[in-house]
Amino acid sequence: MRSWQLLVAYEGSQFCGWQRQNKGATIQLLIEQALRSILGQPIVLYGASRTDAGVHALGQVAHFLQPQNTRLFQAKELLRALNANLPPQIRILKVRAAPSKFHAQYDAQKKRYCYRIYNGPILPPLEWSRVWHVPHSLNDQRMKKASRFLIGHHDFFAFSVNSKAKRKTTVRKITRLEIRKKGSYYEFIIEGNGFLYKMARMMVGALVQVGLNKHSPDWVRERLESRVRKPGILTAPASGLYLIKIFY
Repeated sequence: MRSWQLLVAYEGSQFCGWQRQNKGATIQLLIEQALRSILGQPIVLYGASRTDAGVHALGQVAHFLQPQNTRLFQAKELLRALNANLPPQIRILKVRAAPSKFHAQYDAQKKRYCYRIYNGPILPPLEWSRVWHVPHSLNDQRMKKASRFLIGHHDFFAFSVNSKAKRKTTVRKITRLEIRKKGSYYEFIIEGNGFLYKMARMMVGALVQVGLNKHSPDWVRERLESRVRKPGILTAPASGLYLIKIFY
């Protein structure tokens, strides 16, 4: 069976996330349906990251195995065929043959996310569903100070919510957490070897609470070190989160 690797981008506001579900349209489901139309057989697609409902992607990676008794496409042919069978909110950016043992999820070494905030009194209408609108002024220096506590190897149990996914540990390594300001926009660039359910959004939410002077920067460190999941940390909306790149 031939293995194919896909680079996928999507505007996620109209979908129920990446992973196939019993109800609702998901990115995985729609690409699998497109592949079935092209190849004539059911195909299982494996993604590097299970993005939540409303989350966007510019660099999601996925792979699938093509059955031997189906037409052998050139990469460019398969790229055109997939995009012709997908809604415009989902685009396959690249298709290439992959090593037979390649696995989009298990071979991933690091992931990069970007979280976008519009920090102004009136949200530009074209940014609806693409940013988190925070109308009140944010304190850059307080957020940057608090962000340093989240970099490194930590148990991020306090920055996650209950999930059905099985996990051996809640320890993750964050290698980069950079806060950029461009006019009325903030970008939080987050890189790590893995993320718990809603972890990135809770990290941003906590930093925004600090930036709004609702908590001190040390509050982030205290919550992290408590290793206890309890109310208080704000979960940033899915609309501002973008999966940018998967590192292998």
